[in-house]
Amino acid sequence: MQVLFSPYQHITTKYLGPTNTRGSRIKALTSSGLSITVGYDDVLNNENNHVAAAELLAIKVGWTNTEWVTTTTETGYIFTQLPIGSITHTGEMQ
Repeated sequence: MQVLFSPYQHITTKYLGPTNTRGSRIKALTSSGLSITVGYDDVLNNENNHVAAAELLAIKVGWTNTEWVTTTTETGYIFTQLPIGSITHTGEMQ
């Protein structure tokens, strides 16, 4: 089953390149407009930097008892919040 629209909150992440005064960063933004920006950790790979930023924002807004479906975009990732148990072991929604 393919999900085209979700009524659940989501987090969008975006890579921000370095400037003259700041290093590379990842910005995480909720669908309600709350955001954080975290420094890019060179120890992590690109995907894990986006996951880390999304996890920090989820903790900040209290979204800790959920599962996430992730998809890529041209500029980063979208993490869609789903209730625990709504995803089967095959990755399909119940």
